[in-house]
Amino acid sequence: DKGPFTMETEDSSEKSNDEEDVEYVLLDFGSDARLPDEDCELQFEDLDSSNPKVRVDGQDYTGSYEDTHGSTLVFCRDMLANTLQKDMDGVVASSHHRRATGPVASLVCTTTKRLRLDGSG
Repeated sequence: DKGPFTMETEDSSEKSNDEEDVEYVLLDFGSDARLPDEDCELQFEDLDSSNPKVRVDGQDYTGSYEDTHGSTLVFCRDMLANTLQKDMDGVVASSHHRRATGPVASLVCTTTKRLRLDGSG
């Protein structure tokens, strides 16, 4: 399984000038699918329905929500890499003081659901 792909969507219907509503959607393309590039074009339809539709670079998918086994933690890749590098640099300099709280700062969200996509949609 190539695992889930996480995308960030903005809800523009209810945001003020200073405020931004962000909704994270954990997409699961299955084990046989090619994962999209990070800069791919995404369009979402009916995310609140039982069968949302997602268009990825012109390819249509129909999805269904599934519960995950336990919680899925979503981290910011860049922040996590920077934090881990700093922690590793600190271990080389002084093996007595390692901060276990660093990666927590890169945690974006947790979820117990994923949107499993079918390319035949």
